[in-house]
Amino acid sequence: MIASSPTNNIPSQQNQKQSTENLNRLLSIGLLVCVSFSLCLVTAGFILLCTTGNGNIQPLVRLNQIPSAITINWGILALILTPAIQIIIASAKFFLDKDKVFASVSLSILIFLGICFVLALI
Repeated sequence: MIASSPTNNIPSQQNQKQSTENLNRLLSIGLLVCVSFSLCLVTAGFILLCTTGNGNIQPLVRLNQIPSAITINWGILALILTPAIQIIIASAKFFLDKDKVFASVSLSILIFLGICFVLALI
């Protein structure tokens, strides 16, 4: 009777651990880039608001007519889209690893987020 040795599973466990570390690194980089980009846009919007002044803003003016508000809104939108970018990175990694179950789950979540985003714009 041949017993399976525990050393046969070690390369598989190491590959899985390396894959998980790569995914965590990619997700961390994606999060850092998105949050930094959002912070830059919101900061630029506040600087623009402070330098241009707000004395010329009328009470009933639309926000899309104020350049600083547009910049701040783009920063907030980038921050809101950060989870979607995380899901895109994870689903791409799952597709590359040929993990069909997690890839399909993350793709369905991404589709659901897209539908919610479109419905929010209506």
